Amino acid sequence: MRNQRGITLIALVITIIVLLILAGVSIAMLTGDNGILNNADRAAKETAIANAKEKVSTEVNEAMTNYYANVYADDGSETMLNAVNQAIKGCVGTEDGAEIKYTEASDSTAGKVTITYEGTEVATGTVSTKGTFTWDASSED
Repeated sequence: MRNQRGITLIALVITIIVLLILAGVSIAMLTGDNGILNNADRAAKETAIANAKEKVSTEVNEAMTNYYANVYADDGSETMLNAVNQAIKGCVGTEDGAEIKYTEASDSTAGKVTITYEGTEVATGTVSTKGTFTWDASSED
């Protein structure tokens, strides 16, 4: 009987215990607070917000550039405020899950750009009565 080959019950139990430990660690890495799944969700949110902010900033900068390029060629009826208002209105909507809203600026009141993600306000920007645009300090990352 000494020459029989095979695994012992103890070796099998140790192997199962090691596999259970590895499975527990893997599950914790996937689902914990700093797990892969949570990090992916956080990265998707940050990307959507950054894309929305970039879209607004790009459109405003393009409108300002076009305004200054045409200011001497036109009769002056187009104002910087109108150019910026029109540019931001073109951005209103949903961008990768982030919703862009705009309260239009007028000659007497500043405009406000609001970006929300899943119903939570995550960034705001202000259009001055002169047509300049800035992101509010609390929304800078």
